[in-house]
Amino acid sequence: MCSSQNETYVRQVVTDFVAQSKQFTAWDATLEAKKLGADEGHRHLKGVVHGMWRTDLQNQGYSRQTVHLPKVPIPPWLYYPVGTDPQDYVRALDPGATDGTSDAASDGDVDLPSDSTDDEEEEDDVGTATGSLGAKIIATRSVTRERRLSVPRKVLKFLGVHPVTGVILSKFNGEIILHGMHTHVNGAKSLVAYRINKDGRVRVNPAPLVKAGLSSNSYKFQEGRHFVYITAA
Repeated sequence: MCSSQNETYVRQVVTDFVAQSKQFTAWDATLEAKKLGADEGHRHLKGVVHGMWRTDLQNQGYSRQTVHLPKVPIPPWLYYPVGTDPQDYVRALDPGATDGTSDAASDGDVDLPSDSTDDEEEEDDVGTATGSLGAKIIATRSVTRERRLSVPRKVLKFLGVHPVTGVILSKFNGEIILHGMHTHVNGAKSLVAYRINKDGRVRVNPAPLVKAGLSSNSYKFQEGRHFVYITAA
């Protein structure tokens, strides 16, 4: 169960997906709902999607079946327009089965590995240093040539997240934070959600950072209570 407002967000996303004749899972729908403002975890939101199968999707030319996805232990339901191939969705998620131009990164929830060596910027060993917020600095990281910010693995370890799960970039008390998909931060407004790729990496595109008022060549990741602050270095 989720709040009525969050249900509205999820229904809006699913309605948009259907209008675009898009193939999607409940995960895809709840990720997009979080971008609109939904503030509950996937386990609370997914029931809205599955409920719409009975009340809406079957009457709008959609079918569903479970699909096996890389690194996902339990095959999820895939909702797809009748006449389309469910394996198109699987191939788009699997970089080994594509030419690299078709992937789910366009949906903002999967960030596939890049050949750019800029993604391997050295991170400073900051020890127990504190940043501008008075919090311990976990790591610093310079942006890539594409202005993307690669989240250090030690930050993901601090958040307790791993491949198959995801992270959310949010605004909280005027600061930009990163937290796990299933971690609710009271008062935080979700900006964008990312799924961790198979290499255990997350790369944040510059647009949400700039939109939130952050534009820098390098960033600090500082410890919060159940999240990490991202500040200009």
